[in-house]
Amino acid sequence: MTTYYNGFPQSDRNETIHMVNVDELEERAKKVMPEGAYYYIASGAENEWTWRNNIASFNHFQIVPRALTNMDNPQTDTEFMGMKLKTPIMISPIACHGIAHKDAEVATQEGVLLQLGMLLNMKIF
Repeated sequence: MTTYYNGFPQSDRNETIHMVNVDELEERAKKVMPEGAYYYIASGAENEWTWRNNIASFNHFQIVPRALTNMDNPQTDTEFMGMKLKTPIMISPIACHGIAHKDAEVATQEGVLLQLGMLLNMKIF
């Protein structure tokens, strides 16, 4: 049975997405998400001024590895403010996690540092 969130069909798929960069993640998400849900998540508010400036700011930085030795099994885990992360991905507060997956914020926080907003789709504590 398909469940819906604000008119969007919700996914219950749980799979590993193999990607090298954010562009590959966006391309994969665009293929599996309903169009309206994808564009809600992949865009910014109003005229997208903040979204564009955030991207421009991040383009001034690079992640430079200290050494490229033994790349047979690369490790992406790291620590941030005492928290161990599987990947160096952090998610700021956004609304409507339920349009991406039926488990909403619970699914979003798997393997990333998630900063929660004031309004949640479900009780997670």
